[in-house]
Amino acid sequence: MSTDTTGPTRRVTTRRRARMKQKRMQANAWFAAAVLVAATLSGPAATAADGELLCTHGSSPEKGDSVACYSDAGCRYAASLGADPVRGYATDSAPFALARGKITGIVTASSGLITQIKKVGGSCRRL
Repeated sequence: MSTDTTGPTRRVTTRRRARMKQKRMQANAWFAAAVLVAATLSGPAATAADGELLCTHGSSPEKGDSVACYSDAGCRYAASLGADPVRGYATDSAPFALARGKITGIVTASSGLITQIKKVGGSCRRL
């Protein structure tokens, strides 16, 4: 331990305190990294099935909005957004309900349904 003197009555220790803080920070860094990895792996990792798209007409779905879905994975994805998943919404009327605002989004992999959604002005993005 080394000490510096700033005056005749006061001694300041520098090296030991810095080393203690560094050790404490290193221990906290490992803990923070472990928490980050655990949260990443166990978090709400709801993903839709391969090939599914989220189609919207304007804004993205928000909490409490209705989202049509046609698979378990798609409904889980809609629920992870905070939206209310509507399972098995009629595919012939879903694009028009989306355009009118009755539903906020559609999670689907059907190319025919995606074509209809784009015809009424909707847009789709891969999940």
